[in-house]
Amino acid sequence: MIHPAKPARLSSLIAAASLLPAIVSAADYSWNTSTPNSAWSSAGNWTPGGGPPGSSDNVISPTLFGTVGLNTTSITVNNFSVNTSTAWSLVGLSGASSTTNFSIGGTLDKAGSGTLTIRNSGSGLVNFSVNAVNVSAGTLALGTGGALTGFTAGSLTMSGGTTNFLIGSSSGTATVTGAVDLGGTSTVNVRGATAAGTSGMLSVGSLVSSSSTSIVQVNPNSSNPATGTLELKNASGSATFAGVVRNGGTTTNVMNVTKNGAGTQIFTGVNLYSGATTVNDGMLLINNATGSGTGTSVVTVNDGGTFGGTGAATGAITVADGGVLLGGGGAATDDLSLSGNVTFSSGSILELALGASGAHSSLTRTGGVWVFDANQSFNFLDLGATTGLYNNIVSGLTGTETGLTSISSSWVIVNNGWTGTFVYDGAGGIDLTLTSLASIPEPTTYAAILGAGILAVVGFRRRR
Repeated sequence: MIHPAKPARLSSLIAAASLLPAIVSAADYSWNTSTPNSAWSSAGNWTPGGGPPGSSDNVISPTLFGTVGLNTTSITVNNFSVNTSTAWSLVGLSGASSTTNFSIGGTLDKAGSGTLTIRNSGSGLVNFSVNAVNVSAGTLALGTGGALTGFTAGSLTMSGGTTNFLIGSSSGTATVTGAVDLGGTSTVNVRGATAAGTSGMLSVGSLVSSSSTSIVQVNPNSSNPATGTLELKNASGSATFAGVVRNGGTTTNVMNVTKNGAGTQIFTGVNLYSGATTVNDGMLLINNATGSGTGTSVVTVNDGGTFGGTGAATGAITVADGGVLLGGGGAATDDLSLSGNVTFSSGSILELALGASGAHSSLTRTGGVWVFDANQSFNFLDLGATTGLYNNIVSGLTGTETGLTSISSSWVIVNNGWTGTFVYDGAGGIDLTLTSLASIPEPTTYAAILGAGILAVVGFRRRR
C-alpha cells in the first residue's frame, strides 16, 4: 500500500528544492546589428533575444558586423568563435571613462580571412583575458588604432594567419602564460601603441614551432619605428622554435630577446633580430644549421643563465660572473661556433661535455676578439669521462687572447674532485689532460660516514 505524502513533508521537499541552484542551459549568441558602437549589454543586439551572453554562453560569428561597444565594466563568456571574411571590432566605449574587463573562460577561435579586432577606444579601455586562443586564418588584432590596456592568455596556437599585439599607451606587455605554438606561415607582431619610439613586450611560457616560415617580429610600421621584446619564461622542460625572430618592417624596428625561467628554449632557425639577447635563467640554445641563431644581437649571459647550442652566432657575447657558455647542447660530439667578440668575465664558466676515449664537445672561434678570465673556470658534463687527453676542447684561437698566458697555472676545473691541466697547443687549440675524476665527499658526507662508523663500533662492542 502506498501512503500519500504528508502535507508537512511535501512542503519541506518543495522548500528544499527551491534552494537548489537553477540549471542554466548555455546558448550560442550572434551579434545582429550593423549600427556602429551599439552596446554589448543591449538584448536587442543579439540573436537569440534575451542577450547579452553570460558566463556559460558562447559567442559565434555575427550575422551583421556593426562595431560592438563594450559598455559594462565586466563581461564574461564561455567560448568565442568567429569564422568570416568580414572585419568585426569590439571596442571600449568611447567617452565612458571606464575600463571593461573582458574575459573568455574557454577558447577564442579565429578562422576565416577577416579581421577580428579587440581594442580601446578613446577613454573606453579594455583589459582582455582568455584561457586559450586558436588562430587558423585571417588576423586577430589585439589592439590596432587604439591599443589594448592589457592582455593575458593561457596559450596561443596558430596554424596560419596573423596575431597583432598592440598593448599599452606607450609600452605594455602581452602575456601568454603557457605555450605560443606557431604552425605554417603564421605571424605574431608585437609593439606598444602606434606612436614612434614606443615599445612592447610579448611574454610567453614557451615558444614552439616546427615551421621555418613562422615569424615573431615587431609590428611593421614604416613611419613609426618601435622596439619589441620577446620574453621567454620557460619554467621547466624544453621547447623548440624553428621559425624566425626578426626586427620586422623597417630596419629601424628593433627586437630584443630575454630568457627567464629555469627551463630550456631552443632556436633552430636563422634569426634576424638586432636587439639585445639577455639570458638570466635557464638555457637558451641555438641549433641553427646556417646563419646566426641570434641575428646580429649582442648576447649577455648572466648569473643563473646558460647560452650554448650546436649552431653559430655572429654577435658579441659577454659571459658575466656566474654565467655559463656551453659548447654544444650536452652531447660529447657537439660544437658551438662563434664569430663575434667573446668576453669571459671574472667568475664566468665555460662548460663542455666529456665522454670516453677523448670524445668531447667543443667551442670554436671563427672570428672576433676573445678575452678569457685569468682564472678561467671550466665545468664538465660527465658522459663517461676518463683520465687522459682531450684535444682541442677550444679551437680557432690566435694565441694572443687575453687570459691565455695564465692557462697552465690559474685555469681551474670546478667539478668536485676533478683535477687536470690546460695547455695552449700553439696551433689555435686548448687541450685538457684529466688526471683525476675522484669525487671528494662534502663535509656533511664525512660526518655521516663518521657517525655510521661510531655506531658500528658501539654495536660490535655490545655484541661482545
